[in-house]
Amino acid sequence: MQEHLKTNILNFKWPSSTPTIYLSLEDIEESHPIHWSKFSKQIKEAFPDTDLSKVEHIYTTFTQEIPNAPSIKNRLDKS
Repeated sequence: MQEHLKTNILNFKWPSSTPTIYLSLEDIEESHPIHWSKFSKQIKEAFPDTDLSKVEHIYTTFTQEIPNAPSIKNRLDKS
């Protein structure tokens, strides 16, 4: 049996900026959920007065600013 292997390579320009994502404890229009199992240290630090052990999802609009909401800079590493 002969194997036929293919490699997929995606070329793209790596972003030079550090995007800011905006976070909310409530599901707002056009937001996307982040499951508690994916909460990063930065997300946890954005809500210092909230017990996140009882929160299943935090929501983000990624780039659309949410008034009075915490935000974090999303560092994109070339690894």
